[in-house]
Formats: sequence, C-alpha cells, structure tokens
Amino acid sequence: MDCLPQGMGRLEKLSYLILKDNKRLVKVPKCIEEMKLLIFLDLGGCDLDCLPQGMGRLEKLSNLILKGNKRLLKIPKCIEEMKSLTRLDVGGCDLDCLPQGMGRLEKLPELILKDNKRLVKYQLHRANDLRLVSSLNSPQNGEMKVCESMKLTC
Repeated sequence: MDCLPQGMGRLEKLSYLILKDNKRLVKVPKCIEEMKLLIFLDLGGCDLDCLPQGMGRLEKLSNLILKGNKRLLKIPKCIEEMKSLTRLDVGGCDLDCLPQGMGRLEKLPELILKDNKRLVKYQLHRANDLRLVSSLNSPQNGEMKVCESMKLTC
C-alpha cells in the first residue's frame, strides 16, 4: 500500500491504528486529522518523509510511533498541539532538529530519539516532566547535552 485511502477519516471512532513495517507506505493522508478518538498510532518502519500538519488536531493521541522512517527529516510544528502525547518514538529516523514547541508537551514523559545521527543539538523548554530520552548516537559530538530537567538514559 503506497498511501492510505482518503476515506479513512470516516473511521471517526477508531482508537488504535497500527500500520508498522509497511515499507511501501510513503504518505499519511490529511484526512487522518478527522480521527478524533485515535489514541495510538504506529507508523514505525514505513517509508514516510513527512507528516501532515493536521495531525496536531489529534488531541487524544497519546502514543505516536514513527521509529525507523529513515526518510523522515522533520517533525511538524503541529506536534506541540498534541497535548495528550505521552510517548513519541522517532528513533532511527533522520531528524536534524526538533520543533521548538515540543517543550510544551507537558504530559510527554517518554521521548525516544535513538539513532538520529544528524540530530546534534536541540532545546526543550519547559520540559519539566520529560523523564526518558533514549541515547543519541551522534558521531559529531558523541554525547548530547539536554535540559537539567530531563534525565538522560541510554
């Protein structure tokens, strides 16, 4: 499947969507923002290079798994609107930065950044409740510096 059907937004009561390891999936349709009750979305191991801006409207989404999307270079700014997010896994992507507003995700205790080799520095303001950041294997500086309010675990 190269992309998801546009009509899937009509699945308004869907709470779990697991599409992991679908190597042919290259695009998430804009209509995903209509899935207001979605709490778990696993797009890990697909071939995504971007996410729709409208994903920020998924206010109930608590788990977003994007790991292994090697063409994913950026997380959209709309991520800061996902106030219920408790787990974000972007390990093994090719991120070069994180959106500045991610520190506003007050319920996000788990942020997994492992194996993002181009991600060499980032700032998370007001990230007081962020407790887990997986190790970053950065060849440029070997170790990341993070806010004092976070605990770095490898």
